[in-house]
Amino acid sequence: MDYNEREHIYEYDELEKVIDIDNIPFDDLHEVLIGFTFNELLTKSNLRKLNIDSETEAIIRHYALQGKAFLEKIITKEELFKERVSAWETHDELPKNSAPKYLVRLIIYFLYDEKSAQYDTYGPDLFLEAFFSSLLDLGSGYCSLFRHYMQENAESLKYTKED
Repeated sequence: MDYNEREHIYEYDELEKVIDIDNIPFDDLHEVLIGFTFNELLTKSNLRKLNIDSETEAIIRHYALQGKAFLEKIITKEELFKERVSAWETHDELPKNSAPKYLVRLIIYFLYDEKSAQYDTYGPDLFLEAFFSSLLDLGSGYCSLFRHYMQENAESLKYTKED
């Protein structure tokens, strides 16, 4: 198995060396996921690279904005739940093995609240492992991009490990 097939595992392991993943609160992790999504995945150049048309982009942005609205306490858990159900329905309708389907799947991660994500039970470790795995579906290089983004932001949030 080469790096491209194991990128998600390698990059997660590298992140774990410098980030205290087990102690990242749910809201902080969501903030990083949302920031990464808007700053890296939903850029015009990346959407063009992934051949995302403007109609699909609008749908994807809508769901991403709902996750952000929940984090900012603009929408309720009930509204977030409805958005998550809608996002899953959209996900299921999109073509199999397509970039739009993979992007919607990534955004669904932050359409969960702490309780529905069972964060207290499974914690940030399992949540991040799944996110890395979903990034790999999107293509090579995204796991590395996310690790670097996470490291830069975790330092400001004080989640780096002591040497």
